[in-house]
Amino acid sequence: MLKNIQNINLIILAEGVTEKILLPAFSKVAGIDFSENGIKVISSGGKNRLWRLYHKLSQEINLPIFMIFDSDAANLIESNRHFLRSTDDIYAISKGEFEDILPDKLICKAINKHYGLLGNITISDVTGKTGKAQILTDLFRIKGFGTFKKAEFAQILAGCIKSEADLSEELQELFKVLNSKLTK
Repeated sequence: MLKNIQNINLIILAEGVTEKILLPAFSKVAGIDFSENGIKVISSGGKNRLWRLYHKLSQEINLPIFMIFDSDAANLIESNRHFLRSTDDIYAISKGEFEDILPDKLICKAINKHYGLLGNITISDVTGKTGKAQILTDLFRIKGFGTFKKAEFAQILAGCIKSEADLSEELQELFKVLNSKLTK
């Protein structure tokens, strides 16, 4: 998994592939380019696997590890926090999962750019009471965009990230915390 760690300064463990694709893209407009700062994002495949991967890596390498969890991991985080090394930290998304902190305006821009020939959408199309992944799953089906696939959509979204205005408040907070880890 980490065969060459020579140029890595920080490892980010995330629950899913969306984070692995989008965090480096957002990092460029957040002023913390992951490539330039030696930050590696690893998708673990879920909150329980994330903890298992953390325990394995923390025993094998001497690099700081920053974990990003969806909000439903609060109990898991608290019951495992005592395992953290002093160099490591956790960020829990305040509400929902990573897709829920993506800016609606950016989601619309990406969908309209990619699927515009099939029909444009507005912010009201991507807001609702359910999670963003469910809203997008339903929207893709209703609009005839095909099956919503998180990784494919993350690639489309990554191509539309152009400025700091594409960061939601929570993404700004996440990068603020990450920046503090780099300046220690």
